[in-house]
Amino acid sequence: NVIKAKASVIADFLSFMLPRQLQTVKMHKTLLKSMGDPGRLAQIATATGASICLDRDINSVLIRSDDANICDKAVGLVNSMMVECQKLIVVMKFDSSDSWLMSVIVGKGGSSIKKLEKETECSFDIIKDERTVVILADSEKLVQAGQKALDNMILQARKECIFIYLPESALPAFIGRGGAGIKKIAADN
Repeated sequence: NVIKAKASVIADFLSFMLPRQLQTVKMHKTLLKSMGDPGRLAQIATATGASICLDRDINSVLIRSDDANICDKAVGLVNSMMVECQKLIVVMKFDSSDSWLMSVIVGKGGSSIKKLEKETECSFDIIKDERTVVILADSEKLVQAGQKALDNMILQARKECIFIYLPESALPAFIGRGGAGIKKIAADN
């Protein structure tokens, strides 16, 4: 609720009071890590004379200046920076039916994800509640290599795991008396 109130105050009240002197550039939270480079934001602030800060609570860059033209110029530069950052990031979202892949990607104690990061020189951020993996790197080539490595891991996991959807009424027959049905499948394979 505090975050919603903060967003409301910034978006509604302050924008009303300072119509073109305070502007916000919204972004998806997957971009926060790459857009949060203080050096690059400081360069934009220095080049334009605007006050610039990244607000992680509302996923926005706040830009403030008494001169509306300076604000507009800073917004343009921040948007350009965002376009560059989007090239260095891949967001992979999984359906709820594929949520089991998240634990495979992370691995026991984070071992799988650490191995991927070491092999690909990418950073992999997991957002479990959104079933999302974010791949970040310093170049587009590295991001593509990271995505390929993750795709290979997912392909291998899908080859090793089989899911059968059965109606609830068919479960007793499938399992069998004392687990005989399951034991027969295990013995056959």
